[in-house]
Amino acid sequence: MIVFLNRQINHIKKRGFKEIPIKFLILIKIIISKIGLIISFPILIIVIMLKPLILIRFGILNAQRIGHFTSNTDLYFFKKKNEQLNKNKIICDIVSYNTPICNKFLFDKIKKIIKLHHFIYVRPIYDLILLLSFKLNFFKDFLIPSFAPSIFKDADHDTDDILVKEKPLIEFSNEELKVGYELLKKMGINNNKFICLIIRDKKYLEKRFNRNDWSYHDHRNIDIDDCNEMINELTELGYYVIRMGRDVEKQISIKNKSVIDYANSEFVSDFADFFLFSRCEFCISSGTGPDMIARIVRKKVGRVMVPIGSFHTSSLDINAVIPHYSTKLKRYLDLKEIHDLGLLTALKNSIFEDKGVKLIKNKELFKNFGKFCVKLHENKPLDSDFKIKQNLFWKEFIRYKKNSNWKINSKVFYNQIGDLIK
Repeated sequence: MIVFLNRQINHIKKRGFKEIPIKFLILIKIIISKIGLIISFPILIIVIMLKPLILIRFGILNAQRIGHFTSNTDLYFFKKKNEQLNKNKIICDIVSYNTPICNKFLFDKIKKIIKLHHFIYVRPIYDLILLLSFKLNFFKDFLIPSFAPSIFKDADHDTDDILVKEKPLIEFSNEELKVGYELLKKMGINNNKFICLIIRDKKYLEKRFNRNDWSYHDHRNIDIDDCNEMINELTELGYYVIRMGRDVEKQISIKNKSVIDYANSEFVSDFADFFLFSRCEFCISSGTGPDMIARIVRKKVGRVMVPIGSFHTSSLDINAVIPHYSTKLKRYLDLKEIHDLGLLTALKNSIFEDKGVKLIKNKELFKNFGKFCVKLHENKPLDSDFKIKQNLFWKEFIRYKKNSNWKINSKVFYNQIGDLIK
């Protein structure tokens, strides 16, 4: 509480007296939430008593962030279907959502598939159950796992390769298809095959959630100019490249008729985001939320991302290892060393800095990874020992992640700048 109060005081000092009304509203929200927790206790008792007859679970869609909004909802829907098929117990899920909604097109589609309740009724009891679940495992039964990744480890990852077996959750109407194909014509794509490129930078979060400090994971950001060689390579291989995103730092500097900077165009819309991903050959990403749109429409996604422990493991995924260079050892680290230094799941810049490790995100990495993704997409032959390398990597990965139940169907790429597995 003291830390919280000090943070609020520092905000007022930094931003001036105009911050006081905002802090007052925060205080009101906190008071209301505490009252909500108290009111929710008798409701929770009733839910517990009903458990032998009907299991009532609660969940909140993270509608503010497109990555969680798409992937978590997608996984929930099909996991729920399997639960209903494989269990005799009746399960009743009460689902709500937070605001602001990041994509209205997706929200309207999901409302037709999943019954959504107003957050004012669901949020208090959800928060109560979530709070109790950190203390007692018993209460976890009353949460929807896909919407509570903080409680259920890897619950927002498709560790069982479910999605590839299911048709896309989002379907387009005939009218939407007409609008979408007209959009492609206006963009000059027509019947050309194209790749969606989505590169994470700091601009989006700074603009949309400017009250938070997001600098702690700047190590996940990438300069779009470092992708230029890869983009040119992809166009030479016969693909158009569409740079996706919103509120990006830079425009694409490449002057190439086969490259479309959609993120800085007049074509941007919630609908267009989904339609373009649904019609691309595949997606290349730096590991950012919008690439999950590609997954929800069942397109493969190649990700150059950190941390390694966040790699996706389904057959819809291609993962690239960003080389970890030790300034102390003057060499690249292998997977065991990355794990031993606590970097396998590190989410903060400071952790890498403290360990003296630099992440080498350069033009060569992207260029080689782009060619790798194309080879996989076009079913072209890879190195003769490719399967051996894959098996070795995932064997080690699972051992360090301590989860042997995962179905590993994704591919992994890494530059031959050192042995990742020793």
